[in-house]
Amino acid sequence: FGIEPDFAAGHSLGEISTLVAGGALAPTDAIHLVAVRSRAMNDASGSGEGGMAAIGCSVAEAEKIAGTASDIEISNINSPQQTVVAGPIASIERLVDQCTSAGVWARKLPVSHAFHSSLVAPAATGFRTALDAFSFAPLSACRVCSTVTTDWLDSGDDLRDLLGRQIAAPVCFVGTIEKIAEQRPSLWIEVGPNSFL
Repeated sequence: FGIEPDFAAGHSLGEISTLVAGGALAPTDAIHLVAVRSRAMNDASGSGEGGMAAIGCSVAEAEKIAGTASDIEISNINSPQQTVVAGPIASIERLVDQCTSAGVWARKLPVSHAFHSSLVAPAATGFRTALDAFSFAPLSACRVCSTVTTDWLDSGDDLRDLLGRQIAAPVCFVGTIEKIAEQRPSLWIEVGPNSFL
C-alpha cells in the first residue's frame, strides 16, 4: 500500500508481524515462524484446558475482582478500561459470572488456550528452542516497541528470547501505546483481521 511506518507494535501474535515491519524478519520466515509457534502451543499445552475473558475495567479493578482466585492471571492490558485474564476454563466462567453479577462488563473469549499465562509456559520453552533455527536481521525499517517490555527494541536485544518469553508474558499494550505516543505520531493505523478486541 506504500505505507512506511515510523513506529510499530504488535499485539500477541502480531509481535511477529511487527518484526517484519521493523526489517528484522522476512515475510516468508514470519509465516513459517507463526506455524512453528502454533505447533509449540498445541504440543506443549492441551487445547481447551484454559480460557480467557475480557473485562471492562482497569488492571487494578480486575485484580480486585479476581480476588483470591490464584489460578487467574492478568494476560493482556489492552486499554485503561479493558483487561484480559487467563486461567482454567471453569475459573474463567466463574469470574465472568461474578463480573456480570457486579455490573461489570465481561465476556469469555473464543480462544483455544489461556494465552499469555503460566498455563502456556511449556510452549514458550519449546518455541524458544525452535527459534534458534531462524535468522533475524537488525531492526532498520522502523522503530519497534515491545509489548513485553513496553520499551523500544534495539540491536542489542535478543529477539529470540523476547519472542520466547512473549508467549507466557502479559501483553502490556497500554504501556506500549503510551511509549509510542511520546513520539507524537500524526497518524495511527491499526491492522488486523477483525475488531475482535
